[in-house]
Amino acid sequence: MNRTKEFLGYVNLPNQKKENSYKKVFYDSILEDIRDISKKINNKLTYSTILKLEDEIQNLVGNTTRTLGVLDLQGSKDEVCHFEGVKKILMMKLGQCKSSLEKIKKSKMGLDLELAPERPEIFREVKDVSHLEQVNLEIVENSTLEGYRLTRQRLLEIESIQDTINEHLQIQDERIDDVIGRTGEVHKSISLSKDLVEKGSMNSRFIRRFLFVLFLCLSFLILFLHLYYKS
Repeated sequence: MNRTKEFLGYVNLPNQKKENSYKKVFYDSILEDIRDISKKINNKLTYSTILKLEDEIQNLVGNTTRTLGVLDLQGSKDEVCHFEGVKKILMMKLGQCKSSLEKIKKSKMGLDLELAPERPEIFREVKDVSHLEQVNLEIVENSTLEGYRLTRQRLLEIESIQDTINEHLQIQDERIDDVIGRTGEVHKSISLSKDLVEKGSMNSRFIRRFLFVLFLCLSFLILFLHLYYKS
């Protein structure tokens, strides 16, 4: 029997699991967050993404400062020095992330003084966008002014129509007043004519009566004279 195979079958080396001797410490999660932010910074960023990363770094700096401030290490001098070194390294890495992001932000805004005299493409894009916004604003203002002009013109037309209508109504009122005045004059004329006719009728009756009485008196007088001379 092969003693080597017997030993290997006894210890069962292929089926044994390797034990991980590394134990996680309190700053591992902070390092992972810093690595994630560093990876994001190395990617192509937009300006809105830069602002979000700034907030993430600011929050991470605050959380790290609070976490390290709460810890109070009690141990040997070497352990204390190690802890202080860890704090400095963490804050240094956060500072590097913040500095890298700030440089990218400046380049996006076209404010990096170390750039060549030619402006970067991103700045030209920002300038083009600003120009388009200005053009759009001018278009909106012109449209608004044109709308105001048309509205004012229509209001003036409506006002002119109202003036014309009022003028016609005034003329109609004057004509109606004239007709009413003439109607009153005609009514007065008719009344006056009626009065004259009535007065004329009364006068004619009086004359007829007077003549009748006169003729009657003359008849009696003639008859009396005739009888007188006959006798």
